[in-house]
Amino acid sequence: MTTTKARIVIKALADTAIEKICVMGVDDARGDILKLRDVVHDLVDFWGLDEQLKDDFDGRVGQALGFYEEALA
Repeated sequence: MTTTKARIVIKALADTAIEKICVMGVDDARGDILKLRDVVHDLVDFWGLDEQLKDDFDGRVGQALGFYEEALA
């Protein structure tokens, strides 16, 4: 898998996680988000990709979690 393709796939997985947060709420989406995170980590490890891609996913989803939880406070 090329780095470009990996970035696209991981961004799509992050977007899916963020959409789940918006639709389901943090508590209900948490299990699905962790599964998506596992997929990202497996992809990076399997293909020997840049570890930064894991951090990119975590950062995007973590930022969305923070915004969502702040909005509810």
